[in-house]
Parts: sequence; C-alpha cells; structure tokens
Amino acid sequence: LLNGSAAARIPEMAVRIIENFAATARIFMKFCPFCEDVMHSYADFFQKRQLVYFYFCASYYIMNYTLYEDGAEYRFLSDYRNHIDYVVSDHSLNLEQLEYRIPVYQGRTQTLYTYSQSVVPALRHQEGGRCLIWASRLDSQKRPDLLHKLAVELLAENIETKIYVYGSAVLDQFEPTYFDDCPNVIYKGSFSGLESIPFTDKSAFLYTSLFDGLPNVLLEAAQMSIPIITVDVGGVSELISENSGFLVRNSADDTELV
Repeated sequence: LLNGSAAARIPEMAVRIIENFAATARIFMKFCPFCEDVMHSYADFFQKRQLVYFYFCASYYIMNYTLYEDGAEYRFLSDYRNHIDYVVSDHSLNLEQLEYRIPVYQGRTQTLYTYSQSVVPALRHQEGGRCLIWASRLDSQKRPDLLHKLAVELLAENIETKIYVYGSAVLDQFEPTYFDDCPNVIYKGSFSGLESIPFTDKSAFLYTSLFDGLPNVLLEAAQMSIPIITVDVGGVSELISENSGFLVRNSADDTELV
C-alpha cells in the first residue's frame, strides 16, 4: 500500500511511463478521480497525443421527486474539449446530447454497440405460474429500493408472482435482509452472466436502474429471447421498444414507475 505522498505521485508516474515507453500510443480514458487528477496536472502533455474518451452514461439522482443530473462528467468533457480527440459510447443517445450541449464534439463521436456471441441456453419448460428475474449490481444506481416497492405492490394487489433476485453490491453496502418483509422476493446470491441463471419459458427479465448506458444484461436477455420489462433510461430504447418488450417511461415518481 502506498502512503499519501506516494499515492499523490501516481499521476506523474503514469505520465512518465507513457512518455518513456509509449510515446506514440493512443490514450484511452474514462471519467474517474484518477483521470481528473491526471488531466488537472498534465493536460498539456495529453494535448500532443491522441486521446479517446469512453462515455457510457451520465449520473443522476432524485431529490424531492425531481430528477437531477450530476454535471461532473460534463464539466470534465467541457474543460478538456480541446484535448479529447474522440468520444466513444455503447449507444448513440448520450453522444447526440453531448454534441448538442458541447458542439465542438460534432464529428468527433462514435457509437460502438457491444458485440455479443455467447451460447444461448434452451429455456426449460415449467409448470405453474410466471416469475420475474432481476439480476444486476445491488447498488443504489440499480434501484433495489424500487424493486422492494414493486414487490410490496404486487403483494397488495394479490399478484402471486415471485421475484428471483441475483446479484451483490459492488459500490455500496447491501444486506439481503432488506427483502425480508417481502415473501415474494427470493434472493439467490451472486451470478456470473445471465447464462448461469435458470430461466424457464415462464420467466421474464425485470430491470430497474436510475441511469445507465446500454446494459450488457439486457443484450444477453434479448439474445436469449427472454421477455424484458425495463425502465427507459440511457440507451435502453435503442434495444427495447414497445414492439420488442415492455418499456416503462422513466419518471422521478416511484409510484408511477411501480
């Protein structure tokens, strides 16, 4: 582990490594505190090199039933608009918004949709009722709180649909006991790709998220021909439409979403 003074020199170390061992390399960057520190101190260094920026989604938060955008990444893209040569994303909507807000990026963006060629397992036949499968990170971005509210509403409406939840927390803290008052929620632990989940011909995939790009789990579910119920955030509508799934209009009102 590095002490504080040594850790503060990591941006300089990264720049010196590029300078001495990869002088002509194309540089790829994604928004994070480390890249903020690097660009704050060494922006002129990167202006002389081809810099490609990965931009997947803007962050949002809800306050008093209003949806607000966290502008930190836009500030970064604006501050270093003369240093970043290309911006690449996995969907087109946020690039269109970027070009509208910061016109200098027009002609300097590229959408590269994720390519998937995984093995598609056969859906086994199941007797009995339908069920919902929810699989993602159990972090606040993915709205486990909304999932809880949905489960409570299903119980109130006497809808006997089970929700099987797969995943674990990565960025936040989460306790599976959060769903203890929802007997219709069965927590199954972590998972490794949707192929590891036993979908049946009575399953539908439920996806909740406050903000997103174009999630890999939705691409996998679509490839497996599993019915998808998802909120319309980020680039989701570039995959799911009213003709191919159940696309729920985004709202800051959880009651409306449920």
